[in-house]
Amino acid sequence: MNLQEKLDTKQLRTSVLGAGAVGGYVGGMIAREFPVTLLCRSKQAEALRKDGLKVRGHQGEFFVQATSLDQGDNSGPGMRVTEDPRKAVEGADLVLLCVKSQDTE
Repeated sequence: MNLQEKLDTKQLRTSVLGAGAVGGYVGGMIAREFPVTLLCRSKQAEALRKDGLKVRGHQGEFFVQATSLDQGDNSGPGMRVTEDPRKAVEGADLVLLCVKSQDTE
């Protein structure tokens, strides 16, 4: 299946590396329509699993519940979180790097 077909059928799998302000916002927006995996630190992953993510933007405000990447079906829309970089990118069609530049060194 090519990328256009995955977009059309809502099966495009995206990984967001970094779940700060930018990564959280982008991941939350994507999670409304597609499966997305966020790579984050342990405390952040725990908080997202427990409390979810509130996204505020020009389109209004909405809530995204996050689950562990290892839980359940990962094929439909929604946000999954992991602390494991390999698991975060495994099977991804698109990987977005959303970290501060000093964290790339």
